Amino acid sequence: MFGDPRFGLPPLLQGAAVLRMDVVEKDGHFKVTAELPGLVREDIRIELAADMLVISGEKRQDRDETERSRKINEGAYGSFMRTLELPAGIRPEDIEASMDKGVLMVRLPKTVLAARETSRIEIKAP
Repeated sequence: MFGDPRFGLPPLLQGAAVLRMDVVEKDGHFKVTAELPGLVREDIRIELAADMLVISGEKRQDRDETERSRKINEGAYGSFMRTLELPAGIRPEDIEASMDKGVLMVRLPKTVLAARETSRIEIKAP
């Protein structure tokens, strides 16, 4: 009928609500790639909250056609949000994001944490 009854969304909105991503770890950084056709960078928000990368936005797709005496107007709207847990040490000022032809790329350099020296802790008598 109108999409999956478990979600109560029409078929066009079901696709808009899902953000599929590829995450690759190599050469001292993480690379997150997401395909977002039809969106521009102003539609997307990227945040680093604690050790969580949050990518969210809103998709709006309109179709307006006039065919002889009929007018067809379709619109698909939907917001999306995706979170990824990151290892400690990612600094917001080092994150780089770019978008080209509907493909979002986020580069998260890993921070080298200073090695701690081994210290012995003395056990005191009561």
